[in-house]
Amino acid sequence: MKNWKTVLLTLSITLSSQIFGFEIEKNVVARTKEFEAKIMTRKLVDLESIDSYDGKFFKIVYKKNEEAIKFYEHDGHTQLKAATTYYHLNKARKYFVEVLKSEFVKSLPKLTIRIDILNKFSELGHFANDNLDPQFNNALSIPAGLGYPRRRIAPWNNEIWFRPSKRIHISELGGNDRDKVQLKYILKAYRNQTHMVSFQNFLSKLLLGDAWSSSASTVSNVMRLAGTSVIVEGIFQSTGIAVDLFKQKYYRLDSALVPEIIYHEFAHVALSDHLAITHSSPVNEGMADYFAGKIANSKQLATKIKDYNLFSGKKVRKKQMYRYEFESQEYANADFVFGLLYEAEKIAGEKGPVMLYNVRTRIETDSSIRNKLLDGILRSCQLHCPIPGLNHIQLLKLFHYKGI
Repeated sequence: MKNWKTVLLTLSITLSSQIFGFEIEKNVVARTKEFEAKIMTRKLVDLESIDSYDGKFFKIVYKKNEEAIKFYEHDGHTQLKAATTYYHLNKARKYFVEVLKSEFVKSLPKLTIRIDILNKFSELGHFANDNLDPQFNNALSIPAGLGYPRRRIAPWNNEIWFRPSKRIHISELGGNDRDKVQLKYILKAYRNQTHMVSFQNFLSKLLLGDAWSSSASTVSNVMRLAGTSVIVEGIFQSTGIAVDLFKQKYYRLDSALVPEIIYHEFAHVALSDHLAITHSSPVNEGMADYFAGKIANSKQLATKIKDYNLFSGKKVRKKQMYRYEFESQEYANADFVFGLLYEAEKIAGEKGPVMLYNVRTRIETDSSIRNKLLDGILRSCQLHCPIPGLNHIQLLKLFHYKGI
């Protein structure tokens, strides 16, 4: 009889979880009303497991594992990352489904989220070999792959990877003699480096003055790393900011504990019905930044979070003027588009987010700001703006004010 009761109880829990989902309270990194990042207790919803971070929409795994992280395994810091990513990803999904009414996001298969994964991504093998350039201090979205049956590599769906944080002292990079660092060279190298194959090696080359690879400036359509967009933000705004960045003693980024990076990554997946998640462009990154800001209910990204991020965050810069260089892939991580979209939203009012979400259907991953993005905003306004004629003129004035 006791065995039958156990079976019935297990069956009841299984059916209940499939219909309603489990909930559990966990500590996560979240924002206060003052936008400070604090560890708080939050409810994790829509779990399909009673003992792991396996939910209806997201499964949080450790490194290359396929099984969800258990609530009782690994150290407290890893648990905090798992809970934080699970909490904020569900928040991001809810925004796209409930506010923007995205059928695409609603129909997405469960996403696998990898915490502390060191491997580079391989289009054929999913994971590059373990001994090839371990990755730190960034995050990225992974496109679905067909796998390689002959090598017993199974297909995979879209994933999001969060790298471990690595605290790097400037002395480890050989950069103590900062007088020899040429600011011009630093800026050029950052503009050419559209993704960071190895963050430590990259900074070493900058600070040691090694010759930069001639191929770097010709790289196009490379794998996008969202963590990079946070790290290099502000570099192109003024030389003073660049100098200040390299005066810091330590560098690191725990991307799984920065809510806006989590939102940014999911936004790339949510927009991937029209914009490829594998490639970086000013418009592509700006769109993801904008929706990350909307989910965070803030005009700034990754700021006031020094415990987990020792780099500058992003802020909407209202007075920033358009420059032709902003069209280049090297400027994909600047925040001009981020600010422009926020200003366009004001003109459309309550319909602003929906209008800008519709823009994705009128542009491509590599669309230019001056032509395709502006045209997409104007066309989308005709459908969603409250007073299309007047708002069209207001948008044209905004573009003129921005120097476009």
